[in-house]
Amino acid sequence: MKFITAVLTVFFLSLTCIQAQTPAVITLKDGKTIDIHHFGQLNCNGARYQRSYIMVKGDYNGVSTELKDYSKIASMELQGFTKPPVASVGNEKGKITFTRKDGVTVTLDNAELLLSCYGAGDKYNQIKVQLVNPLTDKIIESTVDVKDIKMINFK
Repeated sequence: MKFITAVLTVFFLSLTCIQAQTPAVITLKDGKTIDIHHFGQLNCNGARYQRSYIMVKGDYNGVSTELKDYSKIASMELQGFTKPPVASVGNEKGKITFTRKDGVTVTLDNAELLLSCYGAGDKYNQIKVQLVNPLTDKIIESTVDVKDIKMINFK
C-alpha cells in the first residue's frame, strides 16, 4: 500500500511541475522570424522542470509594473534597445508597447526583459527561449539578443 501511495504522490507532483507553454513568434529587426515553442528557457540553472518564463518589468504612468503571464497579450513591440549582451551591469531599459488581445494598447517606460533565473554563463540583454528542432521534433534552447528584437506576437 505504501508503494502505491508513493507512486501516486510522485505522479501528482510531476503533474504540478508541468508548466503551461507560452508559444510566440519573434520578429527580428532584420525581418527574420523565430517560431517559439515557449517564451522561457529550457533549463533553469540545470533544473529542467523548474518553472521558466520571461518577465517584463517597467513603469506604467510612473507605477512599477511586472508581467509574466502573457495570456491576455497579443503582441509587444520593443523600442530603444541597442546594447549588446554583457556579463554584468544589468539589463538595458527601453520602451515596450503591449497590445492586448482586446485591442487595448499600453506602453511601459524603463522596461526590461528578465529571465526567471540566471546561470553563471548567462548574460544580460539576452533572452532564452524554447524552439522545436524540425528535424528531430525535440525541444531546444536558443538565445536571442534583445537589441535584435522588433516585436513578439503571442499565439
